[in-house]
Order: sequence, then structure tokens, then C-alpha cells
Amino acid sequence: MWIKEADCSNIISDCWQNSNGSPIDVLNKNLSSCADNLRSWHRHKFGQLKQKISSTQADVAALSNIPTPTPTHAQQVQKVESILDELLANEEQYWQQRARVDWLQSGDRNTKIFHAKASARHSNNRIRSLSDENVSEKHNMFLLKEFSADDVYEALKSMNGDGSLGIDGMSALFYQHNWHIVGNLVTQAVLHVLNDGGSPEALNKSLITLIPKIKKPKTMKDVRSISLCNVVYKLISKSLVIRLKSILPHVISETQSAFLPNWLITDNILVAFELVHCLKHKTRGKKGFSALKLDMSKVFDRVEWSFIAVVMGKMGLNICWINLIMNFLQTTQLSFIINGSVSGNVKPQRGLRQGDPLSPHLFLIYSEGLSRLLQYEESIGCLKGLAVSRHSPSVFNLLFADDSLLFCEATDRSCGAIKRALDTYHKALGQQLNTEKSVMSFSPNTTDEAKLSFQNILGMSICDCHESYLNLPSYSERDKKQLFNNIKERIWKLLHTWTDKIFSAGDDTNVYVSNPNLFGALSCPLSFQTLQQQHLPAGLTPAATPSSWNRWQPPSPNCLKLNMDAAFNATSNKIGFGAIIRDSNGIVRAAMSHPIHGCCRPQEMEAKGLFYSLKWARQCNFRVDLVETDSLILADSLKKSTLNRSSFQDLLFDVKTQLSYLPSVCVNHVRRDANQAAHDLAKQVLVLDNVCTLLIPFLAYLIDKNILLFIVYFRLVCFKMVSYFVQA
Repeated sequence: MWIKEADCSNIISDCWQNSNGSPIDVLNKNLSSCADNLRSWHRHKFGQLKQKISSTQADVAALSNIPTPTPTHAQQVQKVESILDELLANEEQYWQQRARVDWLQSGDRNTKIFHAKASARHSNNRIRSLSDENVSEKHNMFLLKEFSADDVYEALKSMNGDGSLGIDGMSALFYQHNWHIVGNLVTQAVLHVLNDGGSPEALNKSLITLIPKIKKPKTMKDVRSISLCNVVYKLISKSLVIRLKSILPHVISETQSAFLPNWLITDNILVAFELVHCLKHKTRGKKGFSALKLDMSKVFDRVEWSFIAVVMGKMGLNICWINLIMNFLQTTQLSFIINGSVSGNVKPQRGLRQGDPLSPHLFLIYSEGLSRLLQYEESIGCLKGLAVSRHSPSVFNLLFADDSLLFCEATDRSCGAIKRALDTYHKALGQQLNTEKSVMSFSPNTTDEAKLSFQNILGMSICDCHESYLNLPSYSERDKKQLFNNIKERIWKLLHTWTDKIFSAGDDTNVYVSNPNLFGALSCPLSFQTLQQQHLPAGLTPAATPSSWNRWQPPSPNCLKLNMDAAFNATSNKIGFGAIIRDSNGIVRAAMSHPIHGCCRPQEMEAKGLFYSLKWARQCNFRVDLVETDSLILADSLKKSTLNRSSFQDLLFDVKTQLSYLPSVCVNHVRRDANQAAHDLAKQVLVLDNVCTLLIPFLAYLIDKNILLFIVYFRLVCFKMVSYFVQA
């Protein structure tokens, strides 16, 4: 909202001073000065936004209710409405930024579903041992190469401009938009740390906020801690990540398929799906197999820094690079957001911050400990994995952060190997197995004695192969609709996230999410989500939020509601009418935009719009039960009987004639907020010359058909990838 104002750049320019001294100290001083001046400017510029909106709305209402308008009345109405639209747009953008929810998922952030190739060992021979190549001297030279200003700017461009604010109160958008002002000093501070060995302690301060995992969390298990780091620190961290992520694929096991270039977590998902499918149908033979789903408790918070340094040294990373990484870890300072206020200052001794760009890649290095322990047990013949065919490689582990899958032969030898690896991992690194979420599954040919032995040794519960892996089902029967139902629900939930976050999560409040429609495939100037913007919950508690009182209300069950509005463009001398019909669930059944040329009084425009809207609804065979308009004069006049002869009364007679075809219809007045969809339709058609009509009786079938095509295509791609994996 600020970057649209020219005053914002001027304030930043006046506050930003490139004085002598330490770049980090000068930078922090300038940031503090900018923050104070921008806050003061914001209070003066936008502090009275709500009062200005109320005052402008009163002006619009006063102009609209003038009985005898002047020749310039239309221009005055248009001018005041333009001011109101601008104020409402600023208010909407303000609350959009304030109410933004950005979940940090400890998983693959890549949005691609399909990929070109499943990870596999390209060998037809059985591998007895592995010799991993460490970081080469060429790699170390690349890591230790001096950082440049271009590296800093590349890191800035890769950041989300509207991300969460750090303790300094500045977002990445502040730096991206004002880089021509602040860029030189920020670059000096970042390069001072990266190239000159400067201490990042003054920048390495983070805010800890708790994000609920469930509604109404009660314990610490129900929340995840997210760190809000300063943008300047993130620039340093991002610069390191850009270089480190190109080296990690050479030293990280292929069983970890996240956070690395061209490595997708869906690789592990597909492999896990087929392995569990194979396990479920292994009914022949004397050898049973087991699948273990492991979940580590608070895994990021228990990371030992010294172990990361040792592992990086074993991988062959240069000691200068290791010291640089450790310098960031050891200078961490944490404060906490409690009930909206910042308090505390803690220097942790271990743990990685979820929110630091460097943390996921350091955790890959940390997790290599468990992967190498299991590889060692396999190399000495104690652990035997699961192979889906005679010539395919055996897989014994698929790792991802605190969610891992282990596959092994259901024997005491394999169980003992896993127990030794987990005990070593726990004792050396402090990790703890979450036995409440960790489960085991066995193939049908596994004996009860073997199952009992696994349960006694590992202490985990036994379940069927219907658990999920990384929030996706790991096994399915023939019912493919049930298999992909979870994916379909997730897609629609993401598409309609805005409908879930309008209202507070009060008790017994059911938020209705409308069925999706292919509105974008039709030629209409407004999107379907814009028309659905005024939805309310299907049922509200008495404690519903006050912001919902002035929004669109659904009609009674099995009833249809028509909303209409009119708009005027003095430049083109054109009037636009908009109408939209919705049912009791808030689903759009039809919409119409109708332009005509001419000029008349506001109440006459509203009457004409209602006439065309009712005529259109009757032609489309919609039996409307309720009509809403934001013109109070029109709504009141329709309820009165008068013998005055005027153009407005003639229009009212035409409207009442159309209403006579709908004996049970009722016309009510609502505020503009509850009539926004029709208002937008009326304004959009002012730039068009033709009537636009949308009927939606068949879109549900199209959506279901497209979902079916998506599911079939996804399954075919999965089958091809797994076939390639098996053949390899």
C-alpha cells in the first residue's frame, strides 16, 4: 500500500544516510530512522481511513437521494464514488496485508506435481557397498569464491516481497522497491559479513511466533514455532544457500529428495506408494517384510550444532566455510511474540530456526547421520530392504525431516539393526522418536511371532497399510476415487482458501465453500471468484464477527435471490446495469451485464436496471423470490402507491409489471457492501457495447469431468515412473 505513494520514497531518501563507520551499525541506524518516520507518516496518511470512508459514503448517499438533481449532478456522483472506491481499495489492501497467513511447510515447496524421472540406482547388479564421493577441491573453491553485489541482488530477487516482517519491521518488498536508495549500504553490510568476516550478531535476531497446527491448540504439540528473521540476515543466508544447494546433491543420499535442485519429494511419495503396494500383496514365500513409519519429535529444535560441523568436515567442506556457517548458528538471538508484544532475549545452544533459508539445507546434512547408519547396517548384511521385483534394487529407507519410512525383512536380525541405528542416532544427536505417531505394517505372510518381536523391540504400534506418507495415502485398494479424493479436496481447499478465512472460527460456525465453476472458460469480464466474494457461512452463531453484518446474506432454502445495481460513465454517456442470481448456498446461478447509452437521474437508472434485470430473469426461466438493490429511493417507492405522473413513476409502473409475473417476490434495500457483486458487474460493462449473460447449469459436470481426467493422467504418469524404477 505504501509503495504506491510518492511520499514513501521521499521519506526513505531523506532518512537514508551513507555515513562513515561500520556498515552494519549505519544500516541499523538508518532502518530505525526509516521505521519511525514511516510509522508517523502512515498515521497521518492512513490513520483516519475508516472515518474518511464513512464520510464519503455519507456524501454518496446524500447525492443519490437528491430529489431534483442539477445538470452537474452525475459528474459529482461519479467523482465522489471514485474517491470512495479508492478509499475502499486502500482499506482492502491494508487488511489483506494485515491478515495474510503464510504457513511454513517443512516439506517440498515446489508446486509441480509431475516430474520427469523417479530416482533410482542405474545398475543391474546388486550393490553390496557404496563409496560416496566427498566434496572436491573444485567445489570448495566455488563455495569460497568472493561474494559480489550481484549475488546479494540475486538473493533479494528470490525472496517473497510480502513475507512476514522481522524484528526490524521491514519486509523484502521495502528493499526491492527502494533498492536504488538502500542498495549500496545493504550490499556493503552483507558483503562485510560474507567476505570480510564481520560478525552477523547485530543482524542475527529473530522473532519466534507459534503457528497452530490444529484449531484451538492447547499444548505445545499443537503448535509449530516459526522464526521471523530480518531481511538483511536473510540476504546473507540466501547467498550462502544459493551456493550450498549446488554442492549438496553430490554428498546427500538419494533417499532424501527434498530442498535440492531437481529433487522432488514426490519421488519418495511414488516409490513409497509402490513399495507399500508390493508389501500389501506379498502373500507367497516364507520371508515376510515390514514397513516402519517413523516420526521424530520436535526434530528441528533438537539439532546439535557440533554434529553439523563434524558431518560437514567428513563431507570434505573447507574449514573456512564450516566456520562461516557456525558463526551464523552461534550468534543467533531469539525474542518471542506473546499476545502481540515482543519480549525476551535468548541465545540458544542448539536447534535450527524454521524460517531461516539456511535451515532446511543444514537439516539435510544433519539427517545424513541416520541415513549413513542404516547404510552401514545394510553393508554388513544385518539390514535387508524391500525390492518390488527380482531385478530391482532393494530400498530400506526413505527419509524426509521428521517423517521417514523404513523397509526391511521381518526378521530379528533386521529389527536389531534398525534398533541399533535408532539408538545411536538418539544418543548421539538427542533426537527422540514420537511413538504416538510412529507405526509398523507387515506383509500378509509375516508370522505373528515376528510381528510381536518387532513390537516388543521397537515399542511401536501395528496398523494396516492405510497410513499416509507426507500427508498422502501410502496404499489403496481398487477404489481409485477414494485414493485420489484427498488430493481433490486439497486442491479445492487451496482454490477456496479465501472463503475459509473471512470469519472467525467460533463454535458451531460452518463456513460454506461453494462448488467450483469453470467461469474463466467463458467470455465474461469478471472472474467467478469475484462474484462469489460476498459469501457467508451457511450457519452463524450469535457471536459472529460484526464485519459480516453488512455482507451479502443467502436467501431461504430452495429460494433464489436477485441482486442488481446501476453505474454511469459521464465521459462515454453510458449506463451499465449488473444483475446476479444466487441460491441459498451462495452459488451463482446466472449473471448479466447490460449497457445502454443515455443519462438520467440515479433513481431512474436504478429503476431501469431493475426492469432489465427482472425481464432477463423471467426470460431465463428463473423464479426469483427476493430482489435486493442498494437504492433506498427505489425500494421505498415500489412499496408506495402514488398517482404522480413523471418519468420515474412510469419506470416504476414498468418494474411493477415485471414483478407481477413473480407473485411471491419481495424487493428490499441493502447497503453497497452487500451488493458489491452486482455493482462490479455494472461498472465492468461500461467499457463494453454488448449484453453479457452467463448461465451455469452444466459446470458441475465439467468440473467432475476435469477432475477425472486429472486423476487418470496422474495415475498414468505414476505408473510410467514406477515402471522405469522397477526396470532399473
